[in-house]
Amino acid sequence: MCEPGIIHKRRYIVPSGDGLHNFEVDVFEGNNSGLVVAEIELHNEDESFMAPDWLGLEITRDYRYSNCELRKNEIESNSKPIVYIDMDGVLVDFESGVAKSEPFFQERYKKNPDYIPGVFTLMDPMPGAIEAVKVLSQEFDLYILSTTSWVSMRANR
Repeated sequence: MCEPGIIHKRRYIVPSGDGLHNFEVDVFEGNNSGLVVAEIELHNEDESFMAPDWLGLEITRDYRYSNCELRKNEIESNSKPIVYIDMDGVLVDFESGVAKSEPFFQERYKKNPDYIPGVFTLMDPMPGAIEAVKVLSQEFDLYILSTTSWVSMRANR
């Protein structure tokens, strides 16, 4: 039985790169502020999925992360303030990725360049961006805000 209590969190639905699954990403507030948990529903334990780079430790069988435990016991988390950084135009030069893509794709996706296959992997970092992230990461928990096309998962490949 769980003790009564409220868990404060915000839930985000994040598509996986395979286009078949979604992650439910819970960003905790209150007593568990700083804790972020991602969950994916699979049809069976052997089902594969595309794991994003940001995915951390496997906690499926770790009771400390159950809702009952999170109500009772605060998970120790990093106490650094959180900073959200935009990707396009701040960390990377979107146009550099478009320019490096195949001319065929540039023409085909002229109106929607974010649909160009692999465009996000071709982008150059903005001048000073890598150094700035290194400096900021010493004092802050950094999160990159960006999104690929919700319509076409081709941009993730």
